[in-house]
Amino acid sequence: MPIYEYRCKNGHASDHLVSYNNRKETQECPECKEPAEYALTFCTNIQYGLDYSTYHADAHKWNLRENKRHGTKGRSYT
Repeated sequence: MPIYEYRCKNGHASDHLVSYNNRKETQECPECKEPAEYALTFCTNIQYGLDYSTYHADAHKWNLRENKRHGTKGRSYT
């Protein structure tokens, strides 16, 4: 589940782990217990390092190369 930021009318910001479908629902502010509205989202899928070996990026690059070589589109060779 992604992490979303919520803000209450008193200006408190808090992060909540909420499913994508429920992200627009009002959450409770942990500081003042007022309703907090959905503010924004940020990405938690970060690429670490320069070798592209995390999150199957190496397989992705392989598939891109093979798709170009075979003239196909969107096929997974791994």
